[in-house]
Amino acid sequence: MNSKMTHHRIPQICAGLALLFTSIFPTASFASKLAMKRLLRDCYSPVLNEPARKMTVNGHVLNEIESKHIQWYGRCVFPFLPGTRDEQATSAARASWWALREGNLEKPGEDVFRYSNCHTSNGDKTRSDIWNFNCKSNIWQVGIAAGQVANYSDDEYKEATDKVRDALGTEITEADLLAWSATLAGFEAPKRNDPDLEKKKAVYLGIVRSTGRIRKSWLLRNPLIGTLLVQDLEVRRECLITHSAYCFNGGYAEARKFSGGKSHRAKIERMNNSIHDLKRIYLRGLAE
Repeated sequence: MNSKMTHHRIPQICAGLALLFTSIFPTASFASKLAMKRLLRDCYSPVLNEPARKMTVNGHVLNEIESKHIQWYGRCVFPFLPGTRDEQATSAARASWWALREGNLEKPGEDVFRYSNCHTSNGDKTRSDIWNFNCKSNIWQVGIAAGQVANYSDDEYKEATDKVRDALGTEITEADLLAWSATLAGFEAPKRNDPDLEKKKAVYLGIVRSTGRIRKSWLLRNPLIGTLLVQDLEVRRECLITHSAYCFNGGYAEARKFSGGKSHRAKIERMNNSIHDLKRIYLRGLAE
């Protein structure tokens, strides 16, 4: 093959691929999405292809699913957060403690990333498989970070999103972050030969183009944005500083393990020990 001809055809081929991609998914930037995938590598998937490691938090050995999620946090959240290494580990530890005590990390694979639980007058209703579900209640918990959609202002969503974009690289767009949320949740962009191309394309683009509360719910389901929001509001301000009751209540096993106790002092100690253990796991690379 003529190498000179091949060299001159490369830009044409790339341009053709870009045109094909944008014709199928016009809201996404071909270059920025490729940059995102190159940066995240295996983390563009909800599951790392490796065995679970034995991890102990507050004296409790995590089960296999929880361990795999903490490994995912260690590989795919901790190093991509803004701040110094210590600040990254602190944010990751606080957010993953919250997810652990909420029992959220017992959900396997993509289920934890698409998680959507709405509290109604008739109790909690999980609507994780409905991508455009809009909970009418303000008690609406979503994503691996288990944050409440209504807890954060528009400015807080924007600030967290901007911090993540700055940490990843300014070429990364908000649409790219939403595309990652969609992919982790199992609503990824379909391949051209997918028999359900149009249906899956509509869902994927629906997430990337979403507005209002639905868009906020998918921003919160992004593991980096969710981590920044949850670690600051739910954990730092409401659990570590004001010791809100909901940080320690719950009759289920995971709440008792990581924030329960007979006395208020014991509950705070379990919370602090759990966050300390998770931070140590991240800083020592035990989850990588």
